[in-house]
This record gives sequence, structure tokens and C-alpha cells, in this order.
Amino acid sequence: VSTQSTWAPIKQDSKDTIPNEVIHQLEALNLKDDSGDSITILRYELLDEDRKRIYSAAIPELNRGLVISCLCITQDVSVSVHVEHIIHSVSRNDQYVSNPIFMECVITLLELPLYRFVEYQFTPNGPWMLGRLCEEALLQYQKSKYQVWKEMLLGTNCEATLRRLLKMGMVYNIYDEHAFPEPNSEVSQWLVKDEKSGKDIHIPHPVHALRLWEPEKSSYKSLSCQLDGAPSPTNSNEVWNQLLNELSTKVGADYLKQLTT
Repeated sequence: VSTQSTWAPIKQDSKDTIPNEVIHQLEALNLKDDSGDSITILRYELLDEDRKRIYSAAIPELNRGLVISCLCITQDVSVSVHVEHIIHSVSRNDQYVSNPIFMECVITLLELPLYRFVEYQFTPNGPWMLGRLCEEALLQYQKSKYQVWKEMLLGTNCEATLRRLLKMGMVYNIYDEHAFPEPNSEVSQWLVKDEKSGKDIHIPHPVHALRLWEPEKSSYKSLSCQLDGAPSPTNSNEVWNQLLNELSTKVGADYLKQLTT
């Protein structure tokens, strides 16, 4: 079924023009939703520069060629859902080649379109980056990572790791070096060397904020960062002191004091 009549006109600004050759390729793409059902294109446009920067940092190939946002809708109007596909068009031998871009969720291992991935920020004024997991995986991960952090704090035999964890204090927000990687220039700041094994250990690096693109609204929605089971920052002192008492019983009060001074 042709979708030409539902497509929005292309901006004719010199920076925003999509070549006719690419438009024809977009029309010929058999785009589908996550269930494998065909979807109808509502409009297309060059991806805005802010989102392109975020996606290109995670997928360097997007730094060349055209990066196009295709807003689509499921063909079942009774349960219509908006879907966005990012199309990468590159000129090769004077001809464009256009393909949708997918990425694998590190938790579900599903290949998903880019808007399905959570974006994260480590500091209030820091850059937004593309996470490697979808919202559904995030919700599952938030249920377990607080316990993982507690076990690391109370169970590590690496002095360097314990010293860093004590310096950081209570962890409230989601963290994971695979789902929320640091920029290459900052990775070393979150590594310590296990003095016994010689292996690098990644210290939890909690995110500051999370968000997710909503295609139907052309805007972001905020997501909760907080770990299930973690106390809120306003009432965490009691929990932190309980953990320190438990740790003191295990490693000795003098040794613990040595690590924290």
C-alpha cells in the first residue's frame, strides 16, 4: 500500500533538503514495528542536531551521510502506536544507500530502533548519552542493582574497592558500566586495581538523570533513576550507619576507621 499521500512535505532549506533519490528509497522501505507488523510512515525529516549528536556518539557511522527520522504509525487503527525509525543514508559510488538503524539492548539482547533506548546524564550539566538498554530492561534492572551494590560493599576483599565505595557513600540511582558507559576519557576514573588478582574493578557510577524519547509527542519524558529498595537521599543516614556497623563487625573498627580517614 502506498504511503505517499500521508507523508509531510520536505523542508526546502538547503541544509534540510532530502534528495529525491533518498525519498524514493524511504518510500520503498518495508518498515515494521517490534512485533514484525508493517507500519505506515506519517512524516520524515532530517534528525535534529541535538539528537543526532547523542546517537552519533554511540554509533559513529552516523557522523557521515544523512540521518533521517521517520515517524510511523501501526496500521491497526484500533490500537495505533507511534514508532520512529532512524534511517541512515550514505552516498556510495554516486548512489545513496538507505537503511534503518537498530541497536542491541544489553539486557534483553533484542535489536530495537534507537528511540527505544534510555538516555542518561551523569551530572546536572553534563552531556546526555544514549544508554544501551530499553525502558523495560531498565525497570527489571532497577529491582536488583541496590542489592548488588550492598553485596559489593559488604563482601569485597579488595581494599582499593572498599576505600572508593566508602568515599562515595550511599548509592541511590541506577548504575552499570555496560548499560551506561562513561566516555572513553573518563573510564579510568571509575576503575581500581585489585591488589591480589591484578584485575581492574569498575566502581559503580550512578546516573544523575534518565529520559526517553516519545515519538508521538516529539519530546522526552523523564524516567526514575532510583534503585528499588534504596532509601531516599533525605532518610539515608540511618541505613548508611547500619551498613557501616555491619562492615565494622566484619573487618574491624580500626581497619574501617583507617579506610575512612
